[in-house]
Amino acid sequence: MKKLLSLLLCLIFLLPTMFAASAEGIYYDSGIMKGIPPKTKVSELKTLLADVRSVSHENNSVGDQAVIGTGYSIICASGTLQASVLGDLNGDADIDAIDYLLLKRAYLGVVSLSEIQQSAADVDQDGSIDSLDYLCIKRHIIADFEIGLKKNAKSVPVLLYHHILPDEDKRNSYVFKNNNITIETSEFTRHMQIIKDLGYI
Repeated sequence: MKKLLSLLLCLIFLLPTMFAASAEGIYYDSGIMKGIPPKTKVSELKTLLADVRSVSHENNSVGDQAVIGTGYSIICASGTLQASVLGDLNGDADIDAIDYLLLKRAYLGVVSLSEIQQSAADVDQDGSIDSLDYLCIKRHIIADFEIGLKKNAKSVPVLLYHHILPDEDKRNSYVFKNNNITIETSEFTRHMQIIKDLGYI
């Protein structure tokens, strides 16, 4: 009887936490609140997560109607989290050509993204920053679709390869050896096999 009572007490304390952390579209990782959909207002976030007390940006508290941007501080009962809005890399609470350019340059190895920016750049939430994220933000800017949903990763109809070289040519080329937008034919073949295995062909 004592064991059953202890188990029930544990469940009573754990259930609210489980529900709060599993709110749709929001998940946590290393103190970063990841996966907040674009244009989420403070009031909407408070509805999704009951333990949110307030939101601030650059040490200034923001109101309930403010749109949350990447890097905003979300003060919860359990501590402070940094917001990461999918696609909003520079934290201006908007998704525009600057975010697209940042991701493009990071993908090409020209700039490095911060931990929070990396979370925001992973728009398809697959755990990596790659050409699909780059394409998702590009298409969002030209109004092809809304980003922030995992299903968008499977709705990309076209793959674009900038440059493909035979393995030996890429390995022996000073220009293309470390070029991120040039891939070897063996890697291209592997990509096509994955696409075929997943049933896209």
